[in-house]
Amino acid sequence: MRRQKKGRWGSGRERGDKNEEKRICSQRNRCERADEPYRFAASLSQCVKATVFPDSIAVSEPSVPLLVKVSDVPDLSVGITCSFGNLTEIEGNVNGNQILCVSPAAKDVPLIPTDQDWSGVELRLNSKETGQMLISTEIKFYNCSVHQLCLSCVNSAFRCHWCKYRNLCTHDPSSCSFQEGRVNTSEDCPQLVPSEEILIPAGEVKPITLKAKNLPQPQSGQRGYECVLHIQGVSHRVTALRFNSSSVQCQNSSYLYEGMRISELPVDFSVVWNGNFIIDNPENIQVHLYKCAAQRDSCGMCLKADRKFQCGWCSGEGRCTLRHHCPLINPYTTRWLNLSSKNVKCTNPRITEGLDECQVDYSVWLCTTEGTLPPCAKVTPMAGPPEGGTRVTIYGTNLGLAFSDMVDNVEVAGVRCTPVEEGYIIAEQIVCEMSAASADNRPGPVQLCVGECRPELKTRSSQLYSFVTPTVTGLSPSRGPESGGTKVTIMGENLGAGSSVNVQFGNQTCEFFGRTVKEIVCYSAPSLSGVGSVQISVSVDNAQIRESLTFEYIEDPTVLRIEPDWSIA
Repeated sequence: MRRQKKGRWGSGRERGDKNEEKRICSQRNRCERADEPYRFAASLSQCVKATVFPDSIAVSEPSVPLLVKVSDVPDLSVGITCSFGNLTEIEGNVNGNQILCVSPAAKDVPLIPTDQDWSGVELRLNSKETGQMLISTEIKFYNCSVHQLCLSCVNSAFRCHWCKYRNLCTHDPSSCSFQEGRVNTSEDCPQLVPSEEILIPAGEVKPITLKAKNLPQPQSGQRGYECVLHIQGVSHRVTALRFNSSSVQCQNSSYLYEGMRISELPVDFSVVWNGNFIIDNPENIQVHLYKCAAQRDSCGMCLKADRKFQCGWCSGEGRCTLRHHCPLINPYTTRWLNLSSKNVKCTNPRITEGLDECQVDYSVWLCTTEGTLPPCAKVTPMAGPPEGGTRVTIYGTNLGLAFSDMVDNVEVAGVRCTPVEEGYIIAEQIVCEMSAASADNRPGPVQLCVGECRPELKTRSSQLYSFVTPTVTGLSPSRGPESGGTKVTIMGENLGAGSSVNVQFGNQTCEFFGRTVKEIVCYSAPSLSGVGSVQISVSVDNAQIRESLTFEYIEDPTVLRIEPDWSIA
């Protein structure tokens, strides 16, 4: 609750210099004339209130009468002045509890920020009896013309109208050229509407047909429609044909973009008429340019492309392309393959070789994921225990077009390796789980067939997979606090082999951190049975390492005293 000094509303007139008069919070018995109506407000509901109509004004409108209705006010017969922001006060016309103020001239209205369509100005009602402000409220001055599109215009918070034949937003609908050109609802705005995805092969001459609504028919002297595509920073303008109010077509043209690393490029575009009159695109419809050959340099990568692109493998030329760009063998036979072909298979599968390119010392490589090798290794891991259980990941090209192509078709060093469906990536990656090997198995390559074991569907790696026996020789440290968290290093040989490792402290798992050929690092879990020794067991895939290691849990450290027990802040 606000209260006033003597001489203000709510306190009576203070004797002395009038410039000292202020509204203050006061006790009733210290407020002069407090018993007169509305001179003293004892609760929030008794404070002065005001509503103003209109509460928003277009900046281009000349001085506009504003009707301010006030309540809970003392007698206003002495008079009220109105002031807008820092502008000069003007006389208000008082009629009971209504006050008529006139808004400032357009030239005096404060500038509207560039990122807004309005700015607020404080309207103050000042008492001529006390010379003090009675109440204030905000008047919004708005500018419809900042809106360049129909939808933003008619969805403005203010009384804005769109003139579609003049392509402007205005507060005055009578300024539109034609009655039928006045728009004040979003439903009537000219706009593009979603249809099926627009796919255009780069370099192909194609029209682009678009659905729309409320498309204006250019009037006499106005130019027709165009499509403007913005491709990699360059604008391309194409003549367009308006069929009717709900359809427009960008005429035959071809579009290109730079680079073979981008297989699909979403392109922003706009439909314009009469030079620069933009049709709204509320759903941000885009044109998708694409290249079949980009990032698809093998049959498998080509055929795994989304069918919507209609790409296929031209086996005669060894490239991914559209059907009509692949030469026919004869009038009835084509070398073009796609997934709709019967029993389609990509020939010449290949396991990618990468170890020779790796500049990595495997003896010190510390993996952050169990059992993995650096990403340049294309068969990983390259060694595992003979007991099996190792998941081998094979990278390559043309490695089948379906998981069923690989079932029962993978061997590693002469041992069956069963493909795992969740690890299969069409044409690119196979994950298989090793079966147990006999004691005399020697190192050997990965061999696989795609569907059938015909020569053109078989491949083998130049890298050799080896069977090794992991061993442990010790650990450091050999003891730690019973609450766990000790970083423990287990030493041994061939500890980097296989695809997974598990370390148990008794019945608790030691949290894996990393490993090398000679070390496994993990964090001890809290003890389940307090202090004392627990047996450590280590397994690599299906191999259980039989070596007696123990870890001693000891009491957690206890802090007895801190010195010094103070510090400078």
